[in-house]
Amino acid sequence: MHPIFLVLRREFLIRIRKKSFWVLTFVGPILFAALMIVPSLLMMVSIDTKKILVLDESGLFTNALKDKDKITFDFSTGKAVEEVKKNFTKEGYDALLFIPKMTVEKTENPLLYSENSLGFTAEEEIVNNLENEIKDRRLHSAGIDPKKLESLEPHFSLGTKEISETGDAEKDKNTAAATAAGYAGGFMIYMFIFLYGAMVMRGVVEEKTNRIVEIIVSSVKPFHLMMGKVLGISAVALLQLVMWVVFSFGLSTAGAAAVGFFMPQEKMTAMTSIPKTNDVQLNKTIEEQSKKSDPNNVLSEVTKAIDTINLPLIIGGFLFYFIGGYLLYAGIFAAIGSAVDTEVDAQQLMGPVSIPLVLGFILSQMVIQNPDSGLGIALSLFPLTSPITMVMRLPFGVPVWELVTSMVILVAFFVGSIWLSGRIFRVGILLYGKKPTWKKMLVWVFSKN
Repeated sequence: MHPIFLVLRREFLIRIRKKSFWVLTFVGPILFAALMIVPSLLMMVSIDTKKILVLDESGLFTNALKDKDKITFDFSTGKAVEEVKKNFTKEGYDALLFIPKMTVEKTENPLLYSENSLGFTAEEEIVNNLENEIKDRRLHSAGIDPKKLESLEPHFSLGTKEISETGDAEKDKNTAAATAAGYAGGFMIYMFIFLYGAMVMRGVVEEKTNRIVEIIVSSVKPFHLMMGKVLGISAVALLQLVMWVVFSFGLSTAGAAAVGFFMPQEKMTAMTSIPKTNDVQLNKTIEEQSKKSDPNNVLSEVTKAIDTINLPLIIGGFLFYFIGGYLLYAGIFAAIGSAVDTEVDAQQLMGPVSIPLVLGFILSQMVIQNPDSGLGIALSLFPLTSPITMVMRLPFGVPVWELVTSMVILVAFFVGSIWLSGRIFRVGILLYGKKPTWKKMLVWVFSKN
């Protein structure tokens, strides 16, 4: 068996036999699934109702503030605000809403007194109540029925189509789905390159520090050792990625089903119920909005959104750039690990190499807003940033020439970086006690011995 495959098998087996590998493999999907399920579960948890005492000196809002699901209003009259402030907590209220004297035409800002914060949502609900009441009064003063006005407001949902260059063919397009798919793929590549690239570097430093590498290189060439380590750890990364995807999908599906099964029927009814009014047109508008929030319709919309993106291309592109980007950076990190004796020195040399990766991820947040920009094309072709940027652009559609050129450049740069890293690796792996610099490492590249 070729020495590279021997080292690959050794690196692979060593890591998958560690308890930490299996802990991370199972805990990762659980955390991911929890991020998706916990918000739904929190909706099932009863939140304490906030009782608010209202002192309205304007007289505009008396009995006009309507109780909501978790907010109730009581009105106080005939007392000064200073007196009410001293006693409202003793009477069991969470807050005091003081509304100063004002008119419909000229309003003043109210004040909310409380010992503990009510939270942004509750405060926003109070403000909306006050604003809606003033708005309705102003409309009535102008002879306009607020309900009739609301029924006249148009509601549009923008449909997008992607057409061919000739304009003969067209297909559905969903920008939100493309953005989500691109960002998820780019983030996963960014995270795994740092996680497993650093693992390669630490593994080389550890073996060099323990002098194990001296025994290994006596029977294996340094280049074969480096390639075996890089490929072995990349196999571990790919295996863990696949297991994460499978477990995350299974846990998310099971969790969503459990939420639907255990959620009380009355809460489900409350979430999907349609309030009725005396206005036929308004009822129709409310019903249309309600259908959009129905769980079955939401699932249908998600399915339609997924159908608008080219999944085979995205998955294939993700796997190529995931493996290519990882191998590129892992080779560089392995060279850094071979040149140092401690992880502290490795971190110092790792900084400049990591800058393109970090910069590519940051700039990709701008590229995803304008995928066909000059910046997006440049970052997609530059091999140190293309693994992230191109994956983020793929769901939006990328010209074939850009994709092929980017892949060729990435492969060529990977082969070149492996050669350069191998030259550094063969010298640095057996050097101890010397703190390397980038200048020394460049000398090692062109040295004949």
